Amino acid sequence: MKKKIVLFSSDLKYEGLPLSLLHVTALLDKTRYGIKIITAVEYPGTYKNEILKQCKEAVCFGVSCYMGEPIINAVEVSRAVKQVYPSLPVIWGGELTATLPDKILESDYVDYLCRGQGERTFYEFVDMIETDDFKNISRIRGLSYKENGVNVHNPKREPEDLDSFPDFDLDLINLEKYREQSFYGEKSFRVNTSYGCLNRCGFCYTVNSSGGKWRTRSAERIIKFLVKLRGKTDFDSLLISDNNFFEDEERVAEFCRGLIKNGFNIRYGAANGTAYVLSKYSEATWKLMKESGLRRIMIGAESADRATLKFINKPGTPEDIYKAAAVCSKYGIRAVIFTMIGLPLPSYQAKKKKHVFYSELKKLNSFRKNIYAVSPEHLVLMYFYFPWPGTPLFRKALDLGLAPPEGLEGWAACDFYSNNLPWLPENSVKKLRVFNFVSEILNRDTAHFAPLPPVSRAFSVLIAKSAQYMARLRLRYDFYHFPIESPVYRYALYLYTH
Repeated sequence: MKKKIVLFSSDLKYEGLPLSLLHVTALLDKTRYGIKIITAVEYPGTYKNEILKQCKEAVCFGVSCYMGEPIINAVEVSRAVKQVYPSLPVIWGGELTATLPDKILESDYVDYLCRGQGERTFYEFVDMIETDDFKNISRIRGLSYKENGVNVHNPKREPEDLDSFPDFDLDLINLEKYREQSFYGEKSFRVNTSYGCLNRCGFCYTVNSSGGKWRTRSAERIIKFLVKLRGKTDFDSLLISDNNFFEDEERVAEFCRGLIKNGFNIRYGAANGTAYVLSKYSEATWKLMKESGLRRIMIGAESADRATLKFINKPGTPEDIYKAAAVCSKYGIRAVIFTMIGLPLPSYQAKKKKHVFYSELKKLNSFRKNIYAVSPEHLVLMYFYFPWPGTPLFRKALDLGLAPPEGLEGWAACDFYSNNLPWLPENSVKKLRVFNFVSEILNRDTAHFAPLPPVSRAFSVLIAKSAQYMARLRLRYDFYHFPIESPVYRYALYLYTH
């Protein structure tokens, strides 16, 4: 009988392929181990009972955990497992383990952490558990654990190229249940083609896990995997979940040629890139990206202010952002540009916070106007700065009065949409919501109301057109007060979706 390894994805709202869990199984011998991946997608409402059932004869229980609400789910399930199976090793992985390792190990329901790239660390960990060879535990890079009441963090593991690992087994999950409806198609799958990021932006959590390293799967391997995936199930689109997909232009071009050569005929996007890299791409590569089905590029601009970009160690210039937006427009590729407000800038110490906030907001609105002048099809969104522990800007956030949660579960309330920053005014959340509502409504096509009955359609289109008119006025006059059109438009969308 095979020994069982049970893995759980703690993000219950996530509907895509559980890529992190699938990837860590890549090196495991499937003839030796029975691997059970449990998600809310396949076990809605019953995942906890299924976990307790599967853990009965398990070698270990692994949890993939992320910042925010998934922490609560990970804690709840891990506690339940430890209560029923107190001697079963529980190991957590995911971005949180490289961010808050000591906080997690303070608990009595987590024994080990897999920090950073997990394929080889988890493989060595499982081998150690099964063979009961704990004398060599200190040799497993990227592993953290408790020893005589003291937290021990083994040295970081140097990231490996993804071609070093075999493809994960597509039969570990029910693929049909993980197809998503997206902007790109009705049957979308998520894929991951690289690990980490070469940039060392002062706010970004990847600094903790990959340390400025970027490791990839070759274009040839990606295409072979997609051919294998299509042999298992049909899909019409892809969501690329890399932190930085576009770093290597030749790899991207080869990937595009592979899609075209193999006749995939799909749409894809959600791919992250930096403006300063994209702005240097050749015309030939842009043509290939368009021809192969690329429809959207996610660009982390963060700011269009030179001083701010330097402060956060973001490579590139504001001109790079405009140039990348212009070439996206030329080839009919929509740019979704992310900006950030509330960074722990020195000006928040020297001036009144309300004045600094509104100055930031005004600059971002001016930037948005400039982007929309390039193409009204682009989308500019704004998020609050999130103070990730262990990042270069975290200390500056503490200096401005940030009071981090004391316990692990306190971090569950943290997200990118709430103002947990003491240097920002109380009404900043409302302003951010109106800013993003304006962006979203300006990009909304009323054609999607067409399936509604005539009366509902006429009503919804009237509301949408009115909201768009108000959005254009807000954009022109930098006015973010009294968003009366927002709830009315949400009701129109409700009619469409119900």
